[in-house]
Amino acid sequence: MNAHLILANIRPLPTVEAIDALAASLSSTEIQAAGSAAVALGRLSPTTPKAAERVTAALATEKVPERLVAIIYGIGEARSVAPSLIEGVTGKLTHVDSRVVFAALDCLRKLGPAASSAVPEIRKLAEQNATPGSLKAEIANAAKVALSRIEK
Repeated sequence: MNAHLILANIRPLPTVEAIDALAASLSSTEIQAAGSAAVALGRLSPTTPKAAERVTAALATEKVPERLVAIIYGIGEARSVAPSLIEGVTGKLTHVDSRVVFAALDCLRKLGPAASSAVPEIRKLAEQNATPGSLKAEIANAAKVALSRIEK
């Protein structure tokens, strides 16, 4: 278990300084560190508003697709997150980089019924007309898979 996940499991909850240290890792040049920090902060987000704020801000401002993908996958690994993180990930369903879109769909799928607020946007992707075998068709298929898990 890495340090990020250890911090996420501290009880009572980590200090503001510890959350700030995790949040700083979201912009790390080491993509894996950004993802691990997102897992930890995501796990803290339902009970720690500061953690939710920091990850939501990272989702809104991150420009490097690889880091954004790591953050989104990290949120999905957290399994239970604040509604603001679900909204932030849902907003990435229209990102220009397909890797980000696939990561967002996978994240929302992993969050399951808790991500029900994303259903209208996911449904748009699932119902788009696409040539079989095209990238658009692959996104539509991934959206259908996400819907099957969320609408369980």
